[in-house]
Amino acid sequence: MSKLKKTFEEQTIRRSFKLLAAAFTAIVLISILSYYINIRIGEYQASSQNLSERIRSRTINSNLLFVEITAGASDKDLNEVWTLIEGVQEDLRAIGNAGIESQVNEKLMVFKGCMLELHGVMSDAKRKKEETQRQSDYYKAYSELNEVTSKVDPHLKKIAEDKISMMKVVYIFMSLSVIILLGFAGWEVKKFVSLISVMEESNRENNKIL
Repeated sequence: MSKLKKTFEEQTIRRSFKLLAAAFTAIVLISILSYYINIRIGEYQASSQNLSERIRSRTINSNLLFVEITAGASDKDLNEVWTLIEGVQEDLRAIGNAGIESQVNEKLMVFKGCMLELHGVMSDAKRKKEETQRQSDYYKAYSELNEVTSKVDPHLKKIAEDKISMMKVVYIFMSLSVIILLGFAGWEVKKFVSLISVMEESNRENNKIL
């Protein structure tokens, strides 16, 4: 009986050790995964915020620079404005949404066309009567461009929120796994203690009979 008890104890201890080791490993993995996901989400939020602000600032700066050029308050030319617009188009490719990219690019082209028309009218005295209409078209195009670029920030925030939700699901799943492992290990230990008690009681009864 003593030999059987010892063998049983050793088997139970090994099994419990393996379960506790698995639970500990799962806890370590959860910590590492959570840290990695939090870092990645933080990096994405920072980069997406910079991207959104850069698109907005380049759009605004292209308008301000064009106004300065047409007013004769700047020694720069329209090539500087086109460079800003090209920068917006480059940033748009990084947002990962073909629909928004297409809409903004379409409005950018309209905005650029209105710039050229207004600049041409203001440079040609014979077309002076068209200036009011061209200015109206220009500011309308700029307003519509601002309207579509305002969709970029909510889109990037939605992606960040989705990443956070995914992290929460993974964290909950892994936490439940650890709880189940720890519960099972506790149940194994409890069963081990109960069986040992039964074996000791049986051993005492046998000793009395002897």
